[in-house]
Amino acid sequence: MSTLNDLGLDKNLYKITEKPAIISDEVQSESIIDGEISGNLTINKGFLENKGFISGATGWRLSDNGDLEANNGTFRGTLVGNTINIPDSTTPLFSIDSLGNATVQSLKRRDFHWFTMFESLDGFFKTSNPTEPLLGYTSVYFTTGGTSGGNCNLTKLSDSSVFTFTKRMSFKYSMYPALQGLHNMDFGLGNLQLSLASTETRICFSFVNTVLYSVCCDGSSVTTSQIGVAGDYSSSDNLFSMEFVPGVAAYFYINNTLVSTITTNLPTADTSSFYIFGVKVITNEDVSQQVELYWYDFWQAL
Repeated sequence: MSTLNDLGLDKNLYKITEKPAIISDEVQSESIIDGEISGNLTINKGFLENKGFISGATGWRLSDNGDLEANNGTFRGTLVGNTINIPDSTTPLFSIDSLGNATVQSLKRRDFHWFTMFESLDGFFKTSNPTEPLLGYTSVYFTTGGTSGGNCNLTKLSDSSVFTFTKRMSFKYSMYPALQGLHNMDFGLGNLQLSLASTETRICFSFVNTVLYSVCCDGSSVTTSQIGVAGDYSSSDNLFSMEFVPGVAAYFYINNTLVSTITTNLPTADTSSFYIFGVKVITNEDVSQQVELYWYDFWQAL
């Protein structure tokens, strides 16, 4: 008995020496009808779905406009989208949009956040040489008096077993530093020194005789970076902020613009005392230095 090969035919009954004409490299939509593929996959009125799909109940469906309905999902890459709504878009209990605005029914935080407009100075450590910081209607006033060596300080000490440079943290100071002449002013986290000394663990902004620096000190070595002069910030209120990533960098911002990045001599160890807030100012000549502090914001990951 002759075989197909003996007859010069392939399994589709085409001559081996010939190729069938290709009518189209696409399957026309009218050629696809509702039905099953391999018993589990269903094409149903333009939707691709699994057998037994019931909307809102079981299975999955992929529509021709890209909408997908499914149960659980695992994504091994990046998930990108414009809006997330849970459990639905009509009355979501949790929602976040492309601008980062979030709405939640209730929120349980696992981090620490402290914001104050200084409704009171109770619980802060204050100096009085010649006067203590004064609480006003909209701000805290610092004045050194007009004699060299006069200073005015306000600090808040915390539990170093909870607040530590081993965790991510940030601070924001909204203030108006009306500084002139010879002076020193520090504000930030840790043990502020009113100098660029390489002792005492701290991350801060530091004005030293009209020059503004960003400062990181691990307790034995210090890294500083000049980022401006006092005159740049002495005519209006400004927002000074810092973001700290342990072992990576401290990022310093003024009015939401990155002005300095320090990656060396970052604090790494707990200290015997940790100041989560501090402003210290001293005059080095017979000229009064004045500062207004409007609000403060501190955040730390847990």
